[in-house]
Amino acid sequence: MPEPEPISPPSPLPAEPSDDIDAVWSRFLTLAAAQRTIAGLVARTHCVALGGGHAKIQTGDLAPAILNPFKDKIEDLMSRAVGARTSVEFIAPEHPDQPAAEEADVSERSAHPIDDAANDPLVQAVLEVFGGEILDVREKPRPTGEDEANA
Repeated sequence: MPEPEPISPPSPLPAEPSDDIDAVWSRFLTLAAAQRTIAGLVARTHCVALGGGHAKIQTGDLAPAILNPFKDKIEDLMSRAVGARTSVEFIAPEHPDQPAAEEADVSERSAHPIDDAANDPLVQAVLEVFGGEILDVREKPRPTGEDEANA
């Protein structure tokens, strides 16, 4: 029977607070990897600014609101990685070349909505955190001018 591979020890925590963004982010990801509820989410993010007890984490393909329920845990891990109490702020990347969702052409929608949903980063994050599967996809009807006037 082959012997199991040894598990590499986590990056050591700093003896003194550190603002070295690369070293801190590496330690943070190592700490977060042990947290089942957030490991997959934070692996899709990256730290874009660090200093003065504050870190800015760009959320990549996730909406910042997806990470908000985990903010306390993420701040705790970031504080441990930095070596001092550190608050975090989630920021969305800017995509000025992408049209707003309401401007998207309806004719571009796929004939396979379940596949489209399964490939959506937000849906993937929710499934990763909560489990489950996609059974059906329903298009929410857009309000018409008449609907808005009657509201």
